[in-house]
Amino acid sequence: MSNKVILRGPPVSLANLAFGKRCISRVLFLCIFIFVAAAISGCNDDVNNKQEQAEAMPVKVFKIKEQEFPVMGQYVAQIEALKTVDIRARVQGHLKERHFEEGQVVSEGQLLFVLMIAPMKRL
Repeated sequence: MSNKVILRGPPVSLANLAFGKRCISRVLFLCIFIFVAAAISGCNDDVNNKQEQAEAMPVKVFKIKEQEFPVMGQYVAQIEALKTVDIRARVQGHLKERHFEEGQVVSEGQLLFVLMIAPMKRL
């Protein structure tokens, strides 16, 4: 047994090669023709654009520059805290000093008030 491969097909001749070259040249000619036709048809839009520009309505144009714009507003409203605490003294007396501002967060053990000592001594 021999390991020969025999390929069978149409014989290749110069005429067949010439036909392939003609086919390629025709496709190339067709592509160039389509490109030129598209380019020429695009030139007609200039006439239409001039007519559209003549019919355009005049508008005002403003130049804009970047700047900071504060977002503020004044509104009439009432707000209420989610958690409130009532502070009551264990003894009667007059306040000498207050060591916190209304709405300030305070912690446990922080000095809040100083009472006048003179009325306390009388008791």
